[in-house]
Amino acid sequence: MVNKVFLIGRVGRDPDIRVAPSGTVVANFSIATDRNRRDKDGNWQQETEWHRIVAFGRLGETARDRIKKGRLVFIEGHIHYNSWEDKEGFKRYNTDIIAERLRLLDKPSQNEGYNNDAVQPDTNVPPADTSVTDDDVPF
Repeated sequence: MVNKVFLIGRVGRDPDIRVAPSGTVVANFSIATDRNRRDKDGNWQQETEWHRIVAFGRLGETARDRIKKGRLVFIEGHIHYNSWEDKEGFKRYNTDIIAERLRLLDKPSQNEGYNNDAVQPDTNVPPADTSVTDDDVPF
């Protein structure tokens, strides 16, 4: 079974940062992705989807320090579904992308330093092998 998400999009708002009781930094932000499709009349339409991103630990610190509204980012992570009951007793739901890897894809503004290295969380799980060989290329 696989639960893996790869997104490239623009940050919709500066991250909301909090620190868990354990001292872990948690960053919440959203990114927008676009796709083009034809409508029933054959005209191209652009659809925008918004994704809620949660970054913990080292990734949360990176989000706090380097992610700003409008930045182009690559997010690798997994989908997490959450449900709860609100004060009125209604069932509420949300879907988050838990970031496992984050990469800034654009150049920062003049006020930011430039280090475009991918950032991965502090875990014992090695990153996926993303090397490409000639056998991987279909042409």
